[in-house]
Amino acid sequence: VRSSGFAPTEGGPPPILVRQPYLKTFRRLLIFEALIHHLDVLQFLLGPLTVTGAALCRINPTLAGEDVATIVLSGRGGLGAVLDGNFSAPGYPVVPVDRLEIVGSRATLLYDVTRLHIVGASDAPLGFDPQATYQVCFTEAIRHFVHGLRTGESFATEATGNLGVLRLVEACYAAAGAPAWA
Repeated sequence: VRSSGFAPTEGGPPPILVRQPYLKTFRRLLIFEALIHHLDVLQFLLGPLTVTGAALCRINPTLAGEDVATIVLSGRGGLGAVLDGNFSAPGYPVVPVDRLEIVGSRATLLYDVTRLHIVGASDAPLGFDPQATYQVCFTEAIRHFVHGLRTGESFATEATGNLGVLRLVEACYAAAGAPAWA
C-alpha cells in the first residue's frame, strides 16, 4: 500500500495531518491506523497468520510513529506473505493505493490499484474505480453494524476474529522491537 499522505511538505503539514492532526502524536501509527485493515484482509483471504518479522521506519521526522512498515507473515502449509506499506511515498496520491499479488500453485492473481486479473491469462482484467467506491465500504459496514444491533442478527465479522487481528498488530510491533525514535 502506498500514499503520499504523511510525506513531508514545504509550507504546511502533510495532507493526512490537515484532516487528522492528532495522528502526528501516535507513537504506533501506520500499522495501528491503516495496515490493521490490510492484516485483516490477508487473514480473511489466507487463513490464520503469524508475524515472523517486521521492520518500521519513519521518513517524516515530525511524526511520533512509523510511516513505513514491512511485515513478514507465515501461514498454514508453508504459506508466506509480505505486507509492505509506505505513507510518505512521493508521487502517490494522498488516498492510499493498494497492490495485492497472490501467487498460487496454478496461477497468480494481481490487483493493482484499478484492475484485477490473472497474470498471463487472456481474459480481460476487471476494472475498479477506487475514488468512486472509497466511501461505499465505510457506509456499508456501518449500515450492516446498525442493522445487526437493531435486529439481533449476527455480524459478518465476530469479535474473536477482530481480537485475532489486534494480536497480529501487537505481534508486528513486538517483532520490530522498539524503534530508535521511541
